Amino acid sequence: MGQSVHSVDSARTSQRLGCDYLLLGPVFDPLSKKAYTTPLGLRTFQQVVQESSIPVLALGGMDESRAEEVFAAGAVGVAGISWIRHEVEEIVKRRSL
Repeated sequence: MGQSVHSVDSARTSQRLGCDYLLLGPVFDPLSKKAYTTPLGLRTFQQVVQESSIPVLALGGMDESRAEEVFAAGAVGVAGISWIRHEVEEIVKRRSL
């Protein structure tokens, strides 16, 4: 079971409750919608990864370069609505040529 978390404290609580993985965000300003909170930033993401004994995925403002940053900080995966949508649109364009 995974849990979406938005702070270091909520990550700690979710881990204590037995979650198998965390989805932490927003790490950066979301690309798909107006930000509802201040992004956590790479430093906070890395803190959660270092304190966690379970996998942490990054969410919020993902693109190729930011994905590289969070993977370097210990992410096991990323989620990015706009990034994925853009990549799928590019695939569809190439297939229709």
